This record gives sequence, structure tokens and C-alpha cells, in this order.
Amino acid sequence: MSINDIFNFFTSLSLFSLFIKLFGIIFGGLYLLFAIIMIRQIEILKNAINVHDQGILLTLSYLQTFFAAIVFIYALLIL
Repeated sequence: MSINDIFNFFTSLSLFSLFIKLFGIIFGGLYLLFAIIMIRQIEILKNAINVHDQGILLTLSYLQTFFAAIVFIYALLIL
């Protein structure tokens, strides 16, 4: 087995593209899970202490969750 064989194995499009696809899908899903957990944590925070933010924190967390869902769907469909 020569150096060229090893180089061709690691630079083959199928192995590299599979890694990129799995990386994108897994981390897109983790980002979506993080965003959902953040919504729950903000709701608990607002119930535990008196926060006068007029819903800005929840609005931002819902926007982040919406963006995370778009990223995850993009990863599933495109990758």
C-alpha cells in the first residue's frame, strides 16, 4: 500500500461527503435540541424570578428555535 493509495482513500468523495453530511445533520439536530431546551429554561427562569422584559427573551428564544429548525431541515434536505 503506497502513500497514493492512502491519500486516495481519505480524499475519496464518498467518504468525505458522508462525513460532512453526518456532521451537518448531527450538529443541526443538536442545535435544534439546544434551542428547544433554551425555551424551557427561559420559561422556568421567568416563573422563578420576576423578569420585566416584556417577552423579549422568549421572543428571541423562539426566533432561535425557528432558525435552528430551518438549519436542521436544510441539513436533512440538502445534505
